[in-house]
Amino acid sequence: APRDLPETLVDKLWAIADRHSGKVPLHARLFAQWMHFVFPSECPYPHAVEDPAVLRPSHWSGQRQATATEEERTRYISESALQPEAALGEPLLSQWDDLEVLLLEDLPLRGHKLFWLLLRHGAMAFAFVSTLLGGLRALVRLPCCGNRAQKEKRLVLPVSF
Repeated sequence: APRDLPETLVDKLWAIADRHSGKVPLHARLFAQWMHFVFPSECPYPHAVEDPAVLRPSHWSGQRQATATEEERTRYISESALQPEAALGEPLLSQWDDLEVLLLEDLPLRGHKLFWLLLRHGAMAFAFVSTLLGGLRALVRLPCCGNRAQKEKRLVLPVSF
């Protein structure tokens, strides 16, 4: 729905664009946060994570415990009670956080991951070429496709009178 945006929100969008060389990445945390402030009922607030690796499925594969222990919950509640209230002054942007997370950004491959990636692709290429050469060799040895002179020599039986 068209609406008049407060100047502070327009400035925040320009700041996001300035941060990314004039473009606003649509799958980034700051744009999702901006959308939350423009459409608070439709867009959830994108909470920041300490380590962006937790956004990848590979981080959670093999993880058995997906809930917090009683001790962790108690510690979290006591720490949040010690936090100061939201800053007064600009109530609209009191929860704004300038932390950026690009959700679709690929992390650079580390040395051992790159080694295993190259090894896996090399093994697949070797298997493909081996299968292809084996198939061609079998095709050449078929009676219908082989050398006709050899075929005729094999079929001619010596006859004696």
